[in-house]
Amino acid sequence: MPLTAADARLSPTPGRLEHVDFVRAVAILLVTMYHVFQFYGGWSVNAAGFNFGGLFRYGYVGVELFIVISGYCMALSWQAMARSGPISYTEYLKRRLWRIIPPYYVAIAVWCFVESRVDLGAVRARTSPFDVITHMLFMHNLHPSTLYSVSGVFWVLAVEMQLYLVMPLVMALYRRQRWVALAGALLLAWWINAWVAPRMPNPNLWKYSMLSYLALFVFGMVLYDLRHRWIRALQHPLVIVLIALLLFHGFFNPWVSTHLHKGKLLDFLLGGTLGLLLILLDHPCLAEIAWLSDSLGAIGRASYSIYLYNHMIHITTRPIMPLNVGFWYYTAIPITFGALMYLAVEKPTLLLRQRIFAPALRSFNSTPSS
Repeated sequence: MPLTAADARLSPTPGRLEHVDFVRAVAILLVTMYHVFQFYGGWSVNAAGFNFGGLFRYGYVGVELFIVISGYCMALSWQAMARSGPISYTEYLKRRLWRIIPPYYVAIAVWCFVESRVDLGAVRARTSPFDVITHMLFMHNLHPSTLYSVSGVFWVLAVEMQLYLVMPLVMALYRRQRWVALAGALLLAWWINAWVAPRMPNPNLWKYSMLSYLALFVFGMVLYDLRHRWIRALQHPLVIVLIALLLFHGFFNPWVSTHLHKGKLLDFLLGGTLGLLLILLDHPCLAEIAWLSDSLGAIGRASYSIYLYNHMIHITTRPIMPLNVGFWYYTAIPITFGALMYLAVEKPTLLLRQRIFAPALRSFNSTPSS
């Protein structure tokens, strides 16, 4: 399906889609709220049988949402590259590496520096050279000792890079039978999380594997391909209410969260449902709310850097006030630091990447920097 005027609504940063940055902002805010819950205690507000602190407890589904966003953006990028002729796997991989590696390697270096200055012995083991090497090679989710080493959230970078490595194979299967590919990926995710992982000595190696998250990635590709067919239906008021009810009960209803939490079913359900925002927020009315559009856009553009430093900031910050008083303080610190690192590291490397791949990028300048 060709790119349309709706796809061309770009953010102030060239080459980015505004509504995608809005959804990235939602994802990173959820992750930040989860880390606030993890490091500074829960914030339970119980009323009428609902726990309205669920956004903190289950905010980690922002990671699932990031995987859906990656599938959406990679489908867009792949289509745009295909319009320029046969896709070179080498060139494709170079673009991915230039996008991911520079900010990531700087974040690893910052972590090692911080760890050398701050005593985290009571919290975690010291980072070893093996930890650093496996992280640099995106293999740290393959061994139990390195899965959460360095910064504890970097495992998703390994999953993302492994998905990018197999993207040509995934796309080949997907283009032949879209729904068969999605159904197969869903069955694979269910088999791994509900059957294989519980029977393994290190279940998290399976739960946080590339194969476990393949279904969300493929679902993001489906959302991109069918966005124009689904947009009217998903933006119907009744459908919006149903989606809101599903998210409400998933986050706040203790019965739902208890019964669906096994096998990551709740995580995938919430992440996939939030992924529908990629279609719901593709609407000009949101851009007309200037303060909201500017705020979400800025956070979304910096979301990668904010994610890289989110856990790092929280694990080294000492609680100085109760959560119900200091929520905005604890939330603002990682977002502010991540935004500064975006300006200092990520944005310059993006500009350099654009210069290096300028001939290819000019042919599809509506492709978001994903």
